[in-house]
Amino acid sequence: MNSTYTTPQERFLQDLKSQVRYLGNLLGVVIREQAGDNIFELEEDFRKTARELRNCSSENAAHHIEQLARSLDESSALSVMNTFTLYFQVVNIAEQHESVLLAQEIESTINDLPTTMLQAMTRLKETGLSIDDLQKLLSKTLITPVFTAHPTEAKRYTVLGLLARIEMLLEKRRVAKPGTLNEELITEEILAELTTLWKTDSIRRRKPTVVDEVKSGLYYFDKVFFPLIPEFYGKLEAAIKTNFPEFTEPLPTMLRFGSWIGGDRDGNNYVSATVTRTTLEMQKELIIRKYIDEVGVLFNMLSQSIERIPASDALLQSISIDSQEPWFGTRKLLELYPGEIYRQKLMLIKFRLEQTLSKQPGQYKAAEEFGRDLKLIKESLNLHNSKRTARHTIDGLIRQVETFSFYLASIDIRQHSERHEHALNEIFQQIGFSQAYYSTLPEDDRISLLTHEILCLRPLTPQGGNWSDETVETLNTFRTVKSLQDEVGLKAIENYIISMTCGVSDVLEVLLLAKEAQLFLPSQPGAINNQQSFSSLNIVPLFETIEDLRAAPEIMKNLFSNEAYRQHLVSRGNIQEIMLGYSDSNKDGGYLSSHWRLYRAQQELALTAKNAGVVLQLFHGRGGTTGRGGGGRLCEAILAQPAGTTNSRMRFTEQGEVITTRYANCKLASQNLGEALQALLITGAERFSDAPLEQDNPQWHSILEKLEKISLTTYRSLIYDDPLFIDFFEEATPIRELATLHIGSRPAKRKLSRKIEDLRAIPWVFSWNQNRSLIPTWYGVGTALQNIIKSNENELTDLKIMYRDWLFFRTVISNCEMTLAKADMAVLEKYAGLVQDEVIRDHFLTKLKHEFELTCEMLLKVTSQNKLLEKNPILRQILSVRRHYLDPLSYIQVELLRRLRSTEPGAPGYENILEAIKLSINGIASGMKNTG
Repeated sequence: MNSTYTTPQERFLQDLKSQVRYLGNLLGVVIREQAGDNIFELEEDFRKTARELRNCSSENAAHHIEQLARSLDESSALSVMNTFTLYFQVVNIAEQHESVLLAQEIESTINDLPTTMLQAMTRLKETGLSIDDLQKLLSKTLITPVFTAHPTEAKRYTVLGLLARIEMLLEKRRVAKPGTLNEELITEEILAELTTLWKTDSIRRRKPTVVDEVKSGLYYFDKVFFPLIPEFYGKLEAAIKTNFPEFTEPLPTMLRFGSWIGGDRDGNNYVSATVTRTTLEMQKELIIRKYIDEVGVLFNMLSQSIERIPASDALLQSISIDSQEPWFGTRKLLELYPGEIYRQKLMLIKFRLEQTLSKQPGQYKAAEEFGRDLKLIKESLNLHNSKRTARHTIDGLIRQVETFSFYLASIDIRQHSERHEHALNEIFQQIGFSQAYYSTLPEDDRISLLTHEILCLRPLTPQGGNWSDETVETLNTFRTVKSLQDEVGLKAIENYIISMTCGVSDVLEVLLLAKEAQLFLPSQPGAINNQQSFSSLNIVPLFETIEDLRAAPEIMKNLFSNEAYRQHLVSRGNIQEIMLGYSDSNKDGGYLSSHWRLYRAQQELALTAKNAGVVLQLFHGRGGTTGRGGGGRLCEAILAQPAGTTNSRMRFTEQGEVITTRYANCKLASQNLGEALQALLITGAERFSDAPLEQDNPQWHSILEKLEKISLTTYRSLIYDDPLFIDFFEEATPIRELATLHIGSRPAKRKLSRKIEDLRAIPWVFSWNQNRSLIPTWYGVGTALQNIIKSNENELTDLKIMYRDWLFFRTVISNCEMTLAKADMAVLEKYAGLVQDEVIRDHFLTKLKHEFELTCEMLLKVTSQNKLLEKNPILRQILSVRRHYLDPLSYIQVELLRRLRSTEPGAPGYENILEAIKLSINGIASGMKNTG
């Protein structure tokens, strides 16, 4: 490290500047070559004017940049926006690359957060954790990122591939000697990639299908997660043994993966039972092909001869048995490698994997069978003085099999609660079982009817019933889950998530439909302790709105006491997963209300489960932006959870641009997953400590209750109570144009209406990020804080103490501060100029600017700062530089929106303007590094 740098952070900023300057110069070369000097000069004019506008608020600069935007024809607008879009894409790559290096360099903790596996294990050692307790902790710990196809990644995966290659070249340049031919060649390669990037469509020309989304998701498993696993566990094992040298037990599986892609049918009719089957088959094909490749690698490595090293009797016997099976064909293949026992076994394994792929005789019936074959090789090596060989060859593949099985990632099924209600309403009517429509029954009557039918041994739906297409698809979904579990394994699909769970009946409806597909079988009459009940599907209620989060503990309490549901729970090991919706709760109640309701729901649900003798596992439905539960480091989010609520197990959604940001390559993925796992271990270790769990300060809870009430009222009075707000929203954001951007297979709305309630959270947040106001992340916070402080002068002191000593509150405030620093009211004012009605425009713009200024003022008081991000100079400087490149895109987008909205669809030039707007959306998304 350069001796002139006093901190790794300073090194990061200097190296980042150098890297950005290097890439920017190369991009300038490409622009001149591909678009000409005029476009290059135009881009420079925009950038310099934006810088002048930011630095001295010059009226001349403001007028000039607006004139520049108006003077562009659509062709020039596309070229200029392409330059800024590409700039942000390469800057993001540079930041990503330097961030990994920074994380590797820092050897201390920030805010007491673990930054490496080694430090986390050191921390556990210092708590006095015993070996036995460590083993128990590790065996209970499981972290499961669940990847979704939520449409928040605006970039095409073709573009992502190009950017990944550029990042690899940056790494090669880092280790190359400056001024050498090698460095020059690398620069030429980067120029070639940038040229291809310039000429590649950055926007999709068609809406992706679900299968397209599956293929995109598989990219990360193929290129990142599969090769990551051996190294990940190797580092973890080394960190443990450094601090606990006496620990000799094999590490349990502590990392698995889930996916909603191909399983999430909530509002997406393109996800059918057939699509789910196709998805799992694609996943299975990929992972088995990866196994075949790895077995081929091992075949080349394990050339030991039985003449030089003995083999175990168990291994020799397995080769003898398998080679005589009729499906193998002939032993002559084995005779090609006489005495090379490990190669002979690997040849048999490879043959069986190929048979599994083609579903032919000799195929492995389950991944566990494949794993046992691999362990035979490992045990034989270990028995004959080759433990090191086993550790560096076969161990990695065994770990991969334990992680991915034959299904790669467990597919979650998700469906809206209304679909189950509609299906049962139709079924009950057609079989003449109920005099009243099921959907009109009071909740208590529904629960009674459903409980009776679940416990009844006879089927409810006769074969060949004449149902509507929707009901047929609902029934087929459950039947397909049963079929795929039988074919691939019970864990291939084991979670069924119920969107918009509002009551006990919403959950019992799914259990009844599961029973119809024999995914649940009630106990037989006379059975003791429900031992004969069977359930192969976790039923996961998803609580999303503020009201549903409030009601969740009572709903679960009633479920836990329901006779039918208790049978299901017992057969699932008394483990209940509950999903918490960050996105819709934020859209429903605002930022502060959402976070506090989620926090309290976790505490109350944990107590409810404990009282019922149920093990609670929480599933956090987090998005990428602060307005959808994201915004900070994953380890911070885990450590900020209420004490005693994680149970050492956590599932959380990862989607859109977050997948790229966190998992673009093995180094990034290892860093993020490692931090998350260590945070989970640290929170899990609390149960083994002699000290009681740290309890929240009741006074702090009281303050948050007041804050939530005020912020909720303030937020909803703007968003939902004022009927004119929808007009402002639709005109001051590109929400309508956003619908034309092909970034996902599912619609932007659950229902065709103008109601904000029916708009999905992703386009809601995406739109406010485009006009750079980020309203969902701060509106109502300032008013709430001001009212509390005004009511009692001592409250400000309490808030400062809460910010200092309570990680949950500090995380909430810090993420809000970050979004305030990104937001820009001057830019919002330009977008507000698109609102036709001056009264509506001025009314809402005044309210928004007032609340923004108030929130900034209040946060500075609570955090004891003079300016936003004063304690985070790296982010402050990065955002400052980005604005000089974001501003031109925003001015151009506003101008293009004005043109589009004054042009009739189908008129000459309309499609060209729309095309330019799509590119501007991509550019701003890249510049903000947040979309949804």
